[in-house]
Amino acid sequence: MKTLQPLLVALTAVVVARTSHGDAPARHKFDVRDIVRLSAPARERFERGETLLEAGDAGSALPLFQEVTTDAPDNAIAFRRVCDALTALGRRDEAIAACTAALTRRGSAMDFRSYVGALTSGSELMTPEDMSQAVTFARRARELMPDQPWGYAAKCDIARRLGDTEMLNDCIQHLKRVAPEHRETTRALALASPSGGYRVVAGWALLALACVGTMVHALLRARTRRLSRASAVALGCWLAGVTPILPTPAHGANTAPAASPANPAEEPTDLGKPPVPGSFSRWTIDENDPLKSIPPPETLHKDPLQFGYFMMDLSERADQATQRGDHAAAVKFWQALAKVTPDRSHAFSKMCVSYEALGMLDNAVYSCGAALERAGTTLKDYMRFVGLTLSKKGDLTSGEIATLDKVLDHLKTDEAGKGIVDELACRIGVWVRSATRLEPCTAALAAHAPNHPDTVYFQWALAVARGRASEARALIGRSHEVSMKPEDIQRMEMETQKLEAKWKNHLGIALGLLLAFGSGVGLYASRRRASRALKDAAPSGATA
Repeated sequence: MKTLQPLLVALTAVVVARTSHGDAPARHKFDVRDIVRLSAPARERFERGETLLEAGDAGSALPLFQEVTTDAPDNAIAFRRVCDALTALGRRDEAIAACTAALTRRGSAMDFRSYVGALTSGSELMTPEDMSQAVTFARRARELMPDQPWGYAAKCDIARRLGDTEMLNDCIQHLKRVAPEHRETTRALALASPSGGYRVVAGWALLALACVGTMVHALLRARTRRLSRASAVALGCWLAGVTPILPTPAHGANTAPAASPANPAEEPTDLGKPPVPGSFSRWTIDENDPLKSIPPPETLHKDPLQFGYFMMDLSERADQATQRGDHAAAVKFWQALAKVTPDRSHAFSKMCVSYEALGMLDNAVYSCGAALERAGTTLKDYMRFVGLTLSKKGDLTSGEIATLDKVLDHLKTDEAGKGIVDELACRIGVWVRSATRLEPCTAALAAHAPNHPDTVYFQWALAVARGRASEARALIGRSHEVSMKPEDIQRMEMETQKLEAKWKNHLGIALGLLLAFGSGVGLYASRRRASRALKDAAPSGATA
């Protein structure tokens, strides 16, 4: 039976890979692996959820996908499907959280595509930073899988949200090239079709007029104060979809989109199209001092679409600087982006990464800490903050330990973060050499993954913290069985030798003290005996 098991797994993978819903093509190998690893009941629930989601019943599909994530907490496609179902139900914030969980588990092009779909969904206010993040993720999806539709489909979602007909037509051209029969191509073509019915057009026209009126009111008030509530409503009208859903020409009608290059490698990397000074926006960016390029707040908020393009320009410049290894330049662009989006975490998080690459750990920790205090924080931000804090030289201060404890407390309440709390807690416990901290997290990890190398390492660290050299030595033997890294085993060996030498020294000192105590007792006893002998030998009646 054991010899047949690999064959059965392989056959299951083939069936899963060739199984499709509707006219969808075969699954990607990443998704095949995730599905094959599910238990039979979980796989059945997943397939049932997929069928319901494809049929448009996201409400019935959602609990099935959520059950799968409970059974398989490391399964990326299950979390992605939760995200897709929540997006379809209009629960944007929950969808983004689920997509974040999918990204932290793999980060495939499909995960990035679903994240963009969640970001651009709904009618709530979409900040320029959100739009910039959507552009970055769409580009990332395309870079990961240039011959797949995911990045181009994400770009179509952005085009719909911006109301950019030319961008929409361009992404459709690419979808037709890489996946002409894919459901994403069909969906994008539907987005490009004009809205039907004069009542729908009239309704959106009235809403557009209302938003324009609110915008005018906001601009009048913005002359003397910062972005007001009225201007926020206006920004929401423009970015949340008033312009995108107005009738747009069908693909090919009175438009002449640029032809796709014969060689996909020659395809332009930008997601926008305005041939203007900033590449996306009309505002020129000073490459040496991007902070000087930031227009006054009233100018930025006057044109939300250009504001969004400006965010894309800064993000694009920072990414380009990072790709060529110029992290100092990247920091400058992230600083500019942080200044115009001070309530969002994205720029601070990216600045943290650049500072880390420069070896400026204090600045990196500060930037990562600033990201944690703002909206849009991801699980990776918390993990990076803990890692950087523990990588600093010297002992941790009481304030730093208190901050790390706050991070752990937050992650315990975060659905996506619960899976890493014990690991991070153990890492902190190792650093501060605290058996009290290591005991609960090590027990939890041992119950969940007893043969994982990290679990064995933390058990060893607990034994060292308790001063149990023999237990630590036994765990080094286990480390070879769980394929631990050689450098980690070497570190464990060195620390255990120090502990054993320490105990030998303690034992030597104890024996020395015992011998000294025994000698003292013997000397005292001999003196007592000598004194008694003198007394016994003295003549009767003699006085002292």
